[in-house]
This record gives sequence, C-alpha cells and structure tokens, in this order.
Amino acid sequence: MSELSPTERLRKAWRARQVTWLACGLIGCVLVWAVFAQLDQVVVAQGQMIPARTVQKIQSLEGGILKKLLVEEGQMVEAGEPLLELDDTRFRASFEEASQSIRGLTAAQARLQAELASVAIDNGGVLVSPVPMAEPDQPSSAWESERAALAGRLASLQGQLFQADRRVEQQRQILQEAQRNLRTQQQSLALQRQDLDALESAVNDGVLPISEFRQAQRDQVALKGEVDRASLQIAQYGAALQQATAERRNIAAKFRADSRAELIEVETRLAQAQEKQPALQDQLTRTTMVAPLRGIVKNIAFRSLGGVIRPGEAIMEIVPVEDALIAEARVSPKDIAWVKAGLDTQVKFSAYDFTSHGGMPGQVEYVSADVLRDEEDNPYYRVKVALQGLSQPDQPIMPGMQVTIDIMTGKRTVMSYWLKPLLRARQTAMREP
Repeated sequence: MSELSPTERLRKAWRARQVTWLACGLIGCVLVWAVFAQLDQVVVAQGQMIPARTVQKIQSLEGGILKKLLVEEGQMVEAGEPLLELDDTRFRASFEEASQSIRGLTAAQARLQAELASVAIDNGGVLVSPVPMAEPDQPSSAWESERAALAGRLASLQGQLFQADRRVEQQRQILQEAQRNLRTQQQSLALQRQDLDALESAVNDGVLPISEFRQAQRDQVALKGEVDRASLQIAQYGAALQQATAERRNIAAKFRADSRAELIEVETRLAQAQEKQPALQDQLTRTTMVAPLRGIVKNIAFRSLGGVIRPGEAIMEIVPVEDALIAEARVSPKDIAWVKAGLDTQVKFSAYDFTSHGGMPGQVEYVSADVLRDEEDNPYYRVKVALQGLSQPDQPIMPGMQVTIDIMTGKRTVMSYWLKPLLRARQTAMREP
C-alpha cells in the first residue's frame, strides 16, 4: 500500500478536525437546548365521563302505599313531570282537619274583633253599637255560626244592660223621692220654728200656758229627727245609685275582658295551626312525585300497586340528559401532591384516536380531601375535570366514555429529566440495602 502524500495527509487531518468540531458543536447545541428547553410535567389519570349532576334517586320522605305508577323503564321525562302517586288518604285527612280548624279559628277571631268594636266604655257610660263581622274570602258554615254567635252575645249583653238600666232608674227614682220628702220636712221644720217663736212670746206674755209651748218644742225635736233620718237615707240611696251604675259598667267591662281573653287564645291557636299547615300541604303535595330534572327513568324498584314504600327508600332513578359532562378520574396517592384545583388538563377519549382527533382542554375543578379506596382496597384520590370545549356532531361525548387525563402540574427542563437518574443514583449510592 502506497504512502499518502503530504497533501493528502493534511487534507485527511483537516477533515477529521472538521468532524470533531462539528460533533462538539452539535453536542454543545444539544446541551444548551437541554438546559433551556422546557417540557410539561404531567400526571396521568384514568377515568370516565359522567354528568355534572349525579343520577337522581327518587325517594319518598314519608313513605306510603303506591297508588299509581305513571312512567316506564327507559322513558324520557321532563322536569316537573309526574312519576307516580302515593295514597294520600292519611295526609289529606290531616290537611283538611287543619284547614277546617283554621277556618273556624279565623271566623272566631273575626267575631271576637267585632264584639270588641261593638262595645265602648267611656266616662259617659256604656255604648253598644253592633259592628258586623268582616266578610270571609270563602263563605263557610263556621262563619255563619260565628255570625249567629255574635248576634246572640250582643243581644244577651243588651238584655243585661237593660236590666241594669232598670235598676239604675229605680234607684234614681227612690233617691229623688227621698230628696223631695227631705225638702218637705225641711220646710215644715222651718215653719215650726217660726210657730215656736210665736208661742214663746205668748207664754212670756201669759197668754198661753207653758205646757203647750213644751209640746211644741217636743214636736220640733221629733221633726228634726225625721229630717236627719231622711238625710241619712238620701246618702244611702245615692250610694246605691252609684253601685247600680258601676254594675252596669262592670257588665260591659266583663264582656270586653272575656272577649279579649278569648281573642288572645284564638289568635295563639290560629298562629300554631297556620304554622303547621304548610308542612301538611307539603306532605300532601309529595304524594305526587315529580321528576326533578329532564332525564331517563331507570331502576324502577316498585311496580305493584298497593306496595308499601318505606320512608327514604329509593323508588327509581333519573339519569340526566342534555346536561354538562365532566371527567372523573382516579389519581394515585404518589402523584396527588402535585394536583390541585385550577390546573390545566388535556382530556383524551379512548373512543377517538388521539393522533387523528386530538384531545379536549379542561381544568381541574375538584380534588377529594381524603384518600378513597376501590373494590380491591386500592387507595386513590378522586379528581373532577371540567371540559373547556364542545362536543362535535361527528364526535359526540356521552356519559360512560373512558378517558385519559393529562394533568399539567408544571414545567421541567430536558436536562433535569436526563440528570434525574444520576441524581437518584447519587442519593442511593454507598448505602446498604
């Protein structure tokens, strides 16, 4: 083999240096790129699409007897559409009893208010002026009964006041008669005093014997005693008149006091009855159970009419439709430290090829506060992701679709990925297992 000429050796050495510098340059560029280039740090979780609102269980708070089933398995129902009817005999009886009690108490309240408005007491005496009861929203037998009771009680009061008026008038007449007698006796006493003065002059002149004068004095003393007794009787008759007048006022005052006390009791009972009625109305309304939202009926547990449904027992379920879907996934406890609400995600659907159709952006909106366990006792954290895109007509998104969720937990350089095995090896080096 012939030796290379100096020119060829020089050319070959130059090429070798070029290759070396090129390799060094490439390595340098790669290192610079690895130091500054950043990649997404991702936590991968598996899950499925679920409705934003969970499947609604239809339950009865009070339970009861199934009277009528109005839907079938798989039927589409609208929000507010009746699903079934329970026997309402017990609840309707309680509601009607409460309603009747309220009507009766309302009528009694109106009657007592009319009684108080019909009777007035002032310094001038008692005034009875019948005031009619307020008209009811709906006429009822209770209202007519209370209206008759109002008329009867006012008539009875007026009868008592009439008797009291007669007693007052009698006492007034007795007093007036006694006052007239007193005035007559006082006039007689004044005349007798004049006669006694004349008799005294006659006795002094010797015209009249002293015995007649003494008799006139005795008559004057007797008449004065009668005047004193008449004055005492007038005071007694005046007191009797005042008592009769007070008794008349007391009759009216007792009537008003009784009405006021009864009104307070009636209003208390009415308030209690009105407070209970909405609960009874709700119980009666709940005997017709309606769909809480638009959805599909499934898992009907009771079909036999007359069947007994226990309180709180699930009767059927409604699966929401046309509702927003969210992705629910399970995250391993070793990755949960990086996952929190608000992180961006990429949701990939197993039903559609990711390389052709791509994924859908989303955002973490919920992370369970504590660890959960599946059927095999494996620990996990539940994560819910809200989608930030819309379902396409040719790629519909439906409940139950399996998804893979890439949760973007941060950024890392390529160099950190390369150095991670070396750093881990350094930390574990020179240690006994």
